[in-house]
Amino acid sequence: MGGVYTVDPDQDFGASVARYVLDRTGGQLQDATILVPNRRAMRTIEVALLRATGATAMVMPRLIALADLSEMVEAFHFADPAFEALPPMIEPLARQALLSRLVQQAGGLRAHAVTAAEAWTLAGALARLLDEAQSEGVDLDNLEDLVPDALAHHWAENLRFLNIVRTAWPAVLADMGLVDPVTRRDAAIEAVAKGWHAAPPAGPVIAAGTTGTNASVRRLLAVVRGLGQGHIILPGLDRSMDDDAWDAMSLSHPQAAMKHLLNSLNVSRYSVDPLDPAHRPGARSEFLFQAFRPAAEIGAWQGLPFRQSTDADIFGALSLYEASNRRREALAIAITMRETLNTPGKTAALVTPDRRLAQLVKETLATWALDIDDSAGEPAAKSAAGRFLRQLAAVMWDDYAPVSLLALLQNPLSAFGASRGEFLAFARRLDKQLLRGPRPKGGMAGLLTQAGTGALSKGDAARLKALLAQLTPPRVDGPAPLRSYLNRHLKVAEALAETDQKPGADRLWRGEAGNTLADHIHRLLQDAGDLMVESPRAYATLFDALIGDLTVRKRWGAHPRLAILGAIEARLQRADVMILGGLSEGVWPDQPAADPWMSEPMRRALGLMGRDRRMGQMAHDFIQAAAAPEVL
Repeated sequence: MGGVYTVDPDQDFGASVARYVLDRTGGQLQDATILVPNRRAMRTIEVALLRATGATAMVMPRLIALADLSEMVEAFHFADPAFEALPPMIEPLARQALLSRLVQQAGGLRAHAVTAAEAWTLAGALARLLDEAQSEGVDLDNLEDLVPDALAHHWAENLRFLNIVRTAWPAVLADMGLVDPVTRRDAAIEAVAKGWHAAPPAGPVIAAGTTGTNASVRRLLAVVRGLGQGHIILPGLDRSMDDDAWDAMSLSHPQAAMKHLLNSLNVSRYSVDPLDPAHRPGARSEFLFQAFRPAAEIGAWQGLPFRQSTDADIFGALSLYEASNRRREALAIAITMRETLNTPGKTAALVTPDRRLAQLVKETLATWALDIDDSAGEPAAKSAAGRFLRQLAAVMWDDYAPVSLLALLQNPLSAFGASRGEFLAFARRLDKQLLRGPRPKGGMAGLLTQAGTGALSKGDAARLKALLAQLTPPRVDGPAPLRSYLNRHLKVAEALAETDQKPGADRLWRGEAGNTLADHIHRLLQDAGDLMVESPRAYATLFDALIGDLTVRKRWGAHPRLAILGAIEARLQRADVMILGGLSEGVWPDQPAADPWMSEPMRRALGLMGRDRRMGQMAHDFIQAAAAPEVL
């Protein structure tokens, strides 16, 4: 049987795995296969291997991201009839569009009709429920047995929508000849597991960094352990916990996921060895492990070994800064990261679930011309192109409110065929001479009437008239397909972004954010173009929802020594200075998104991941980051 190992929290996980792989392969990395949780972890291992060897280029082992295994399974070169017979995967955007139509067809919600924006949001929640249920092998037919009589009326309405994923959705997929993404991913994992069980790879197979949070991954890890050269490397298993505490832990404990994994592998934690036999966990690691001791076992604190450690042993190089507000916190973090660069080769990473804090830190560092990578990406809606498109939608379908109109005209992308400087001067004159004071009545007609009273020069009045004519939305009576609104929106956006030197399309869709938005909107036209929008005013709200979850990730140009990491990414990476930002109630752990369908007890009864399990995972990630040698 293969071995199960752990890397202690005060060690660099990526560097430890790299040294182990080099040792097991004798430097012949091409013989090894390494399974990691996601693509970000693949990059972590690649960089760690380069640093461990001091090479600038090398032949890498076969790195496989479990999250994307369905896209990579063909590279394994073994046949699995069950997987090969499986239909293609439906794209997530197309799935949400189809679910949105089904939600609209299901009728009203809480005594009022479902708007297009509500349907899109509810469809996203249904898609997440579908993914969770499939990942954990939960049978959604059990939904009918969950609710007591006291909630029968409320539950009957929810069940009407949940029946979409129970009955209507499987029929839609069957008609299309497609399957859900999780179904295909899990089938790919099962295909690899069967293939390896029948014909084990010749070289080492190493699963690093995953804690087996879904059933199919746990089955694959069991196969890996059964290989002659199979190795499972866990991040931060507490090997010092006594049996009473181990047995008493709840789902919210940092070790709960790994306990569940070890039980499924039929492995005792006493048989899990440290990856580096010579390493002993430091005093802070031991302290952090015990700080999360189950409440029923707190009485044992007085006799635990960490009590013999000094404060310097536990808290040396660990600093606390309490900020009065988020901006001060962002400034303190940015200054710390900037000062890190004064030491050659020294690195720093901010770890935070608070996306607003991360953005403020990025903006502050940008004042020193430091552009750093955020592993979570940036919201496309807050990019220059995203803001421009949202502002345009608000103006076109919000009766030309002066505040919205002025924000749009002052956007750096607005030019309307003139030079940017000329158009900005026009916007400022419009602000001073027309838009200040009481709001003109009658929307666009009111603006034109007031402009004709001599408030503007003839040239400015003519430009305003031409601009408002361009901004006029299409006249519609009753619901209209999303495609008609989107096409008009894009046509106006490109016309407004045009300068006297460059076409609007070249300015609007440039850069990573522009490319991402252009691709997303193109797919929306294809996959969601038939979604019915009930009124022009509803379109602006829907457009915000359509791009609300879209993120932009840098492809290159990231700073080599500074980074912003999510808690999961930080589990596998280590900087010289680890900064835990936003360490406040409601951020660590974060508040979960409200489930519009089921309460926490109902989710647990059904077998879905609840708040407790998520809290335990975040607590584990906190320990991994807080055990670093230097922490703020």
